[in-house]
Amino acid sequence: MTQVTEAVAQPRTDTAWSNRDFRRLWLGSAVSSFGSEVAELALPLLALVTLSASAAEVGLLRVAQFLPFLLATLPLGYSSTGTTDGACGSWWAPTSADSR
Repeated sequence: MTQVTEAVAQPRTDTAWSNRDFRRLWLGSAVSSFGSEVAELALPLLALVTLSASAAEVGLLRVAQFLPFLLATLPLGYSSTGTTDGACGSWWAPTSADSR
């Protein structure tokens, strides 16, 4: 008679954290995010304390901080649909022409 032994699955010990490249990527991303958050807080605070800016001026400063994001992401998001007919989201929603 042949004896059969069960193979017990061993848990994987190689995680993403054991990869040096992943740790460097994660650390760089964390430092970048922290720097962005500090800059988002520090710039209006610097304008208030150092330059004695008014509330309206700080509001304009915040708009100026947000404007590049708005101007870049809206057109790029719209153009990522890959259509020229202006049908936003047509890459995932089937149309009557697609069903033929």
